[in-house]
Amino acid sequence: MHEQLAAANSTDKSMLIEYIGIAKPGIVGLTLMAALTGVYFGNPGIQPDWQLIFLTLLTLGLATAGSCMMNKAYDGDNDALMQSTSTLAVAVAKIPGGDAVVTGL
Repeated sequence: MHEQLAAANSTDKSMLIEYIGIAKPGIVGLTLMAALTGVYFGNPGIQPDWQLIFLTLLTLGLATAGSCMMNKAYDGDNDALMQSTSTLAVAVAKIPGGDAVVTGL
């Protein structure tokens, strides 16, 4: 029984890693840095509202991650044809395209 629980737990972790992978954390990070840079340079000498900045960055990050997930679902069939992307989660159906769209939304 312990082995079954360990196997299920490892599968859950690997699926979480796959979902994070299709969310493209690098793109999300670059988008957030660009937004934060705009906030910093766009308001010189003005005390920032940190709560508003946090909520803006949170929603921007979630919207970017969701867009990346939906893009991976849309491009999954093309990714399966290209050698460089043929092993990605949606291309090999580790994550069904419909699940990626729903999660992205």
